[in-house]
Amino acid sequence: MTVANAELDCALLSEFRDGDDFAFNQFSERHFDDTCAYVLRCMKGDFVEDAEEAVNTAMAALARGVQRGTYTDNPAGYVRRLA
Repeated sequence: MTVANAELDCALLSEFRDGDDFAFNQFSERHFDDTCAYVLRCMKGDFVEDAEEAVNTAMAALARGVQRGTYTDNPAGYVRRLA
């Protein structure tokens, strides 16, 4: 995953956090794996200053995806399994 992709994911997650459904749809369809990778990079210290916010925001976005039926698995558990 490139830094550009990480920045894109961060931007999409920030828009989602602010209630932008279009951004959420883009996230849910195209960036699930990249976002998991971004969260993991944060947890490993690549983006230390963003780690807590990235994890919390991604978890909220992924949980909403589960509620909408976008994901059939438990993405929060998926992220934690990868960590």
